[in-house]
Amino acid sequence: MHIFLSLRPLKGLDNRQVIQIACGDHHSMALTHDGQLFVWGDNSYGQLGLKKDHPASQSAQHVQSLSGIPLAQISAGGDHSFGLSLSGVVFGWGKNSAGQLGFGDTTDRHIPTVIKSLNQKKIVSISCGGEHTATLSKGGTVFTFGSGGSGQLGHNSFKDEHHPRVVAELWGSEVSQVTCGRHYTLVSVASSKRIYSFGCGMQGQLGNGKMINESVPFPVNLPTECNHEYTTEKLIAGENHSFALFFKELGKSKPNPIRGVLTLNDRMIDRWVSERDSWAAIKKEIKQVFSSAACLNGSFLKASHDEQDFELAEKAFSKLLGNEKVISKVVEVVQQMLRSLNPKPFGEESLRLYILLPELIRRLQKQQRTELTEVLASKILELNPDARKVLEKHWSKLPDDCLKSLVKLFHKPSAEMIGQISRGEMNQDTQHLENFLQILRMINQVCCSADRDFTNRDFIIHEINDLLDTLQATMEDLEDWFDFCETHTEKYYIVGIQGF
Repeated sequence: MHIFLSLRPLKGLDNRQVIQIACGDHHSMALTHDGQLFVWGDNSYGQLGLKKDHPASQSAQHVQSLSGIPLAQISAGGDHSFGLSLSGVVFGWGKNSAGQLGFGDTTDRHIPTVIKSLNQKKIVSISCGGEHTATLSKGGTVFTFGSGGSGQLGHNSFKDEHHPRVVAELWGSEVSQVTCGRHYTLVSVASSKRIYSFGCGMQGQLGNGKMINESVPFPVNLPTECNHEYTTEKLIAGENHSFALFFKELGKSKPNPIRGVLTLNDRMIDRWVSERDSWAAIKKEIKQVFSSAACLNGSFLKASHDEQDFELAEKAFSKLLGNEKVISKVVEVVQQMLRSLNPKPFGEESLRLYILLPELIRRLQKQQRTELTEVLASKILELNPDARKVLEKHWSKLPDDCLKSLVKLFHKPSAEMIGQISRGEMNQDTQHLENFLQILRMINQVCCSADRDFTNRDFIIHEINDLLDTLQATMEDLEDWFDFCETHTEKYYIVGIQGF
């Protein structure tokens, strides 16, 4: 074990812009601006989320399984960890001896795993204690789970909970913040300007004037001025002590200080196209955004954060056409990013990228240029069967115009390649054509299964008729040649022997 008495740069995070840090008992986590999660420290219970039996690490390690997931928040408990996506999907991993991961059991998890019971709860924040966890929904509902031995779950009992359970005493209070200490929990209700606490209070950490454990939320005794002139900005809970940060009200509360991952937006593209920044700065920013699947996945989300706003994305992507240098750089970076995509993406959210990318590629590619479409097609076909089913489900829900655009993306190069073959102009491998046709078949099956308003005419490649005519003519020529050879077999055989 090494103890450092002075600040030192952490190996593995060189030249990376970190936007969030979370610390557990013996492990730490860092979220970078481009949406990558790095971890280091002890991994006895899988709290690093790397893989089973992965050793402890003194340098930052990339959690590759979460690549492509736009994380909104990270949180570290004693020996367990959580990540929350922009869409409200909750991932947990590490120690689970008291059910602090919320899976309904006490089995440790060594890689990030989706907590399905929270999928429809619209979770907006997570906080981890020593062996318990609290989550807050968009509507202000608090769910707690894990160790309850000190009453830190607030369920009027001292039992553990293996599933997320609503803190009934807070129902309807529209909680605005939730923070876990080691064996206790603090919550803030902005509308009433009150703070409630529950759990271990033997050192006075509950702030209610008592030195006992509380199993239900009790109000914290706040100075009188805090109830009138100030608003709660942030709650901080330690092992056995608590802090509350207040600000004087200035008409409205201060924004949430948690920083999010970098995402693409209209203003950013306007700066690139008009070249208001230096070209070096523009290239750097383009690389940051388009090389990260997480950044793109988190871009152009609707207010619900459940799906992309295609109309907004189309308008933004169209602006890229205003600068040829920008287009060239984006094409270069996107091509590299496509080649690095994981064929086994983690969770449904990561597959949204395959819905957004066709909209981008349609506008980036010039006529007769199909490099990006070719790479996208091969990557789609590399997806494992489960991921492909999820992608097909996403396709079935696309608006008609988006689905037709998807068909055109693969239909047009297919027609061009078939035309080249029929004219004898194509000497290269036909693998790309086979990939395009296979994806068109997948989309056609989706349309039929979902009973979409598409007919076979939308998928017909008329150039195939020219190819069939060419093949028929070729076959007729071959038949004439075979007839000729059969008639003159003996003559050619004799000439061949004499020549030998």
